[in-house]
Amino acid sequence: TVLAAIKHNHLSNLIDVFLGKEDVTKQKPDPEIISEALAKLSGSKQSSLIVGDGDKDILAGKNAGITAVLFYPEKNKRFYSLSKLQAFRPDFTITKFDQLLDIVN
Repeated sequence: TVLAAIKHNHLSNLIDVFLGKEDVTKQKPDPEIISEALAKLSGSKQSSLIVGDGDKDILAGKNAGITAVLFYPEKNKRFYSLSKLQAFRPDFTITKFDQLLDIVN
């Protein structure tokens, strides 16, 4: 589903590595998938972040030692409690993806 959306929205040129649950042995919140991505990209923890909409994403980022950004758009209020997600202590919370520019700049 994700790969189809990436192709449909012409985003393939922006993605260097794509990993899914089939590419790792441990699932989030274990940091394995983040470590694998960093290794494939020769990335550093200091220059990396994870953007996610759930507790496992935030915890995976915390467990990997990278910045964790909670994505909490209006529509997620139907599914997730902001206060419960904030309890996992994301480094930032955004409601729109363009807010990432303020974080990375």
